[in-house]
Amino acid sequence: MRTKEQEVAAYTYLKPAEIAERLNCEPAHVLNLIHAKALPAINIGTGKRPEYRVDPAAFEAFIVARSTRPAA
Repeated sequence: MRTKEQEVAAYTYLKPAEIAERLNCEPAHVLNLIHAKALPAINIGTGKRPEYRVDPAAFEAFIVARSTRPAA
């Protein structure tokens, strides 16, 4: 059974597939970023398979940190 925090995260945080769609890449690449700790995520899975979710603010920080545009 999931905790209240896990339920909230399931609806407000981003799934790896959603991030992959936004970045135009494969979900496996997003999972690699999570495993490498380059993209912070939480695991809301309760079974053997992890279910990662990413805070939208952490995703935005990830994008800003990797931006090649000069700061204004």
